[in-house]
Amino acid sequence: MVDLAQEAFNAANYELAAEVLEREIAEEGLTQDRALGRADALAMQGNFHAAFEAYHLAFKMGKVAHERLNHLVTALVRVFSAKTGVIQAEGGEDKATDFLRDVVMCAVCQGLLFEPVTIPCGHTFCKRCIEKDPSKTCPRCRLRFTEAEYPDCQVLKPTVILCNIFDKWWPDEVKAVRLKWEGNDLFSKKDFSKATEKYTEALNLVPGDPILHSNRSHAYSSNHEWSLALKDALQVCQLRPDWPKGHYRKGMALIGMGRHEEAMSCFLQCLTLDPDVRPAKAELERLLHNLLSPTSELPPLHLGTKLSAPQPHHTPTPSLVHSLAAASLNEPSGEEESPMVTDEIGGSSVERRGADEAGPSRVGSVHMRSVHECCYEERMEEESSSDSELEMGRGKGRRKTNSDARLKACCSEPVLLEQELEMCGRKRTNSESSPNDSPSKSVGEDIYHKMLFVFVGAKQQGKLKEPSPDLIDAEDFECSLCMRLFYNPVTTPCGHSFCRDCLLRCLDHDNKCPLCKFCLKIYLAERRDKVTDTIDKIIKHFLGKEQVKRQAVQEEEVAELARLSEQMPIFVCTVAYPTVPCPLHIFEPRYRLMLRRCLETGTRQFGMCIYSPDGGYMEHGTVLEIRDVSFMPDGRSVVDTVGKSRFKVLDRGVRDGYNIAKVEPMADARVEGEEKAALERLNQAVYQEATAWVQSLPANTIDRILQHFGNMPECEADPQASPDGPAWTWWLLAILPVDQRIQYTILVMTPLKDRLEALRRILSCIRGRQ
Repeated sequence: MVDLAQEAFNAANYELAAEVLEREIAEEGLTQDRALGRADALAMQGNFHAAFEAYHLAFKMGKVAHERLNHLVTALVRVFSAKTGVIQAEGGEDKATDFLRDVVMCAVCQGLLFEPVTIPCGHTFCKRCIEKDPSKTCPRCRLRFTEAEYPDCQVLKPTVILCNIFDKWWPDEVKAVRLKWEGNDLFSKKDFSKATEKYTEALNLVPGDPILHSNRSHAYSSNHEWSLALKDALQVCQLRPDWPKGHYRKGMALIGMGRHEEAMSCFLQCLTLDPDVRPAKAELERLLHNLLSPTSELPPLHLGTKLSAPQPHHTPTPSLVHSLAAASLNEPSGEEESPMVTDEIGGSSVERRGADEAGPSRVGSVHMRSVHECCYEERMEEESSSDSELEMGRGKGRRKTNSDARLKACCSEPVLLEQELEMCGRKRTNSESSPNDSPSKSVGEDIYHKMLFVFVGAKQQGKLKEPSPDLIDAEDFECSLCMRLFYNPVTTPCGHSFCRDCLLRCLDHDNKCPLCKFCLKIYLAERRDKVTDTIDKIIKHFLGKEQVKRQAVQEEEVAELARLSEQMPIFVCTVAYPTVPCPLHIFEPRYRLMLRRCLETGTRQFGMCIYSPDGGYMEHGTVLEIRDVSFMPDGRSVVDTVGKSRFKVLDRGVRDGYNIAKVEPMADARVEGEEKAALERLNQAVYQEATAWVQSLPANTIDRILQHFGNMPECEADPQASPDGPAWTWWLLAILPVDQRIQYTILVMTPLKDRLEALRRILSCIRGRQ
């Protein structure tokens, strides 16, 4: 029966799982595992009133690990998200702000890129954010760049152009980020006071930066300055209400102050925005565990059929837990409850104020030490680490919360004291009270009404502003090789950026960086030419007109290269034939450039000619089509090509070191009538002679021929079907042991009859020598 309950639970049939466990308890007796299983099923149904009773009963039977409450946390987050509403932010962020956030802000630490480094996939991050990631995996595209795969990327250098641009456009922000990292270093050394000084100094440069407030809040918490930590956390929640980390920071500060009920609400908000924030889950599990535990030093959990006034022998019950339980049953309150915004959470208002003035409660302090020393404090030495952890969930793929699509309903300022409401500028006056507020409304409904997620007049401080137009200069984005605006910019491991085509042309001659002579042998071997995304997007955004002109010039150049009839690239090497494979080893820089252009333009074709006695190349040749390319680590390549057709050179020229020519196609002269019939008979006769000769060759010679050129083509019924004649004639000519000049002479023959007779004479001579 336990298996049946587990199967039902795994299938999300929680009602059946609860019924099975209830039947088992009635028949076989109550055990802690059965009580916990039934409690989980009830919680996942949303019946928190019964679930809490079951959990409480299980806790009385023995110790329960706080991790065992993960299903309860999941259910609470789900109900919290569903019960609250979503109201879109008024005005929202403009496109410029969205662009800056997505392009010049680090996806790991959420701050301005500091010492930006570009990894092999073309994405850019803060140097320290990438260096401290042991997995060596891109947070955006998940590409791994470990030492085994990219040994030259283990000591990445900052991208020079981005460093210069950021220093020019955002000098104060860059200084603030530097101070933030200095503060993080001090934090990792447990020097919390000096760390807060660094964060404060940075905030003086960029007031309202949510990351700096978050860092300083954490430093204050670590130094047990809970009130200051809470103040900064509230700033974070107001500046970025859609950021889970702000609510986590606030919850941790509230725990330190002994205000566990409010802390639970904050962790629920955090998990509503991102369910994978594992530290928030763990804290919420611990708080629920303490509330449910009979030995808890926190206010005891009292579950009645209705919410009522506090019992005389214990402190008031936790209103958030009760309101969720009441909301699950949709029960009205028996007594008029105090509003959620109150000082009477976990004690009377007088006791509460005294506790705040005296410092954190003993329970709060003990809890903070156990959590921080055992789990999180050592993991929070730097902001970027905690950012990635809190926004993506530890151990999972990084996932950034999207404020437009992922905003769940969670209050940015719930359960605040009156002075906290004033600080955030959200103090409710009597005139703002909802007309629906009435004594008869259940506390659960009142909580959910107060927890609506509303953006109203959110501060605009701390957001990166677009640079002044006077600071934007196209010359800052010029390639140092072509002296033109970057087109498809790429960045080397040494931090220098160039146009992709410009860099590859330089690497054709030397495998070192054109500026600093850093060895790029591995870079070249990996064909690592991904466009640097950040530079490319900055150019398109801030230099749109210049970029359009640059692209038009580039497209015109590519179109010109693609006009093969007017500018056919010529590879001067050997005799090639139509339909016959022609493997090539390309190593000269000029032909490496030619090959790359053939691939980039999409033509994948070039002409093959042989040298002429005068040092140039002959007048006729064959068009080759690229089928495959295998690049070697040093830039050389083995190219698999096949002949397509013959051509005649009309005009010659040179482009960037390699030959080009204006050409016209060649075709055999057609014959009709009796000449056609005689041609067909001749074709059959020579084919039979060629077949007999090939079969007479040694077996090892035949194997080599088949390996390089494939099987001999069949004899066509119509030898004039192709403009270049039967394919078998070219296959035969390619394997005949004759001088290259004889092969060329036969290649340029346009009467098919002459070509067949020439092949017959060669075969006759070879048989005569044999």
